[in-house]
Amino acid sequence: FYPEFNGKRVVPASGQTTFWQPCFTALNLAEELAKNVINKLDTTAKNKNSSKNPRNSTVSLGVNDAGGFCTCKNCQKVNGNTLNYTGNISASSSYLALINKVANIVTTQYPNCKLPFLAYSSVAEIPPHFGKLNPRLIPEIAYDSMYTADDKLKNNFRRVFNSWGKSLDELALGDYVYGKYFLLPRTNFKTIHEQVTWAYKHKARHYYGESYPGNDWAEGPKLYLLIKLLWNPLANKDAILKEWYTCCVGKKAAPYLEKYFTNLEKFWTQ
Repeated sequence: FYPEFNGKRVVPASGQTTFWQPCFTALNLAEELAKNVINKLDTTAKNKNSSKNPRNSTVSLGVNDAGGFCTCKNCQKVNGNTLNYTGNISASSSYLALINKVANIVTTQYPNCKLPFLAYSSVAEIPPHFGKLNPRLIPEIAYDSMYTADDKLKNNFRRVFNSWGKSLDELALGDYVYGKYFLLPRTNFKTIHEQVTWAYKHKARHYYGESYPGNDWAEGPKLYLLIKLLWNPLANKDAILKEWYTCCVGKKAAPYLEKYFTNLEKFWTQ
C-alpha cells in the first residue's frame, strides 16, 4: 500500500502524515480503506448522541499534504505525465478511481454519508474521461481567491470548478485567506466576495478557509465579511464592510478606516 519512489517502496515513519501518499493502484487498497471508513461510521452509529451530529456521518478521503505521490509503473501507466492547472503532474486518474470505488462500497451500508476530499495539488483537476462519480463524494476545490484578481487565473479556476460540477452535484470551495504572516494586512475583499458568490451559484455548498489571523484587529473586516457571506452568499459586500468599520471605531472615524483598507486592497490586488 505504500508509495514507490525511485524504484523503491518507502514506508513512512510512524505518525508521519505529510510528504507521502498511498499507492493508489495497490491491489485491495480500496477494500481496506472502505473497511476503515465503515468501522468509523459504525462507531458513530452506536453512539446515539454522536450520531445526531451530521459531521459524524462524514469521513475525509483527502490526500496527505506536501506531495509524495507514488511513481510505480502502475500509477504512471494510469496517470500519464500530464501537468494540471496548478503545474503539478496529475495523479487524479488513479486517485479518483480509488476513492470512487471506496465510496461505492461504503454507500451500500451508509447511503447518506458524505465523503469529502481535497481537489488540489496533483489531484486538483478531474480528467476529461471521468463521468459521474459517486454522489456522496464532495471535492473541496482549493484555490487562493487572491489569485483571481488576475482574469486569466480566475478563468482557469472557474473552468476547473465547473468541470467538477459535471461529475458531481455538491461541491466545496477551499481558500487561503492567511493573515498573520504578512507585514501589511492581506486585503482582498472583492475577490473573496466574488469567489464565494460565484461558487455558491455553481454548486458549492461547503467552505473551508485557512485564515490564521494575527493577534490584532487587522484581519477583522476580511473575516467578518467572509463569515457574513457564508451565512448569506448574496449579501451586500460594501454594506457589511461599512458595518464593521462603524462598529470598530465609530461613525466619525469609520471613513478613515475604510480608506486605509481600500488602499491596502489596491496594493494587494492591483
